[in-house]
Amino acid sequence: MKNLFLSLLLTVPVLLPAQVEYLRLSPAQKISQRVGMTDVDITETTANLGISWERTRVDIPITFYTREAMETQFKTEFDQNIFDLTIAATYYYERDIALEKAKELQEIAIQLRGEASVWDLHRYGIIHMKMGKREEAIKYLTQSLNMAVDTQNTYLIGENEKLLENLSQKDH
Repeated sequence: MKNLFLSLLLTVPVLLPAQVEYLRLSPAQKISQRVGMTDVDITETTANLGISWERTRVDIPITFYTREAMETQFKTEFDQNIFDLTIAATYYYERDIALEKAKELQEIAIQLRGEASVWDLHRYGIIHMKMGKREEAIKYLTQSLNMAVDTQNTYLIGENEKLLENLSQKDH
C-alpha cells in the first residue's frame, strides 16, 4: 500500500496537513460582472484556489512541499528494494534534480536485481543524458533498445529510438 501511495504521489500533487506552512488569502478584488464559480490552478508545488461570487474574487495560494516530503519518505520509509529505489531515482531524474543521486539509486537497484532490465537501462540512459554524459547515454539506451527488440517491447523500442535520434542530432 505504501508503494502504491508513493507511485501516485509521483504523478499527482497531494496536500498533506504537515506540508502546508500557511494559507494566505489575497485581498478580495472587485470584478465587473456577476459570477459564482471556483477555479483551481495546480502544479506540482503550488495551487491557486480562486473563488468568485457576485462581483468579488478571492485567490487562495497554496504551497505543496512535495520535494521535502518525498525526500523525507525516501530516507525514513523506503526499503532498500528495487521498486522503492526505482521510484526515488525516477522522481529525481524526471524533475532534473539530484541527478547524481538518481544515478546512484538506479545503480543500487540494478545491483539488487543482479542484471539490468530493459527498463533499468532505459532509465539509466536517460539519467546519463540529463547529466550531459552523451556517450554513456547512447551506450545504455542502445542496450535498452536491443533488449526491447529482443522482447518485442514496442513502447520502449519507440522511446529508445526517439532518444537516440535526439542524441545523434546533437552531433551535427
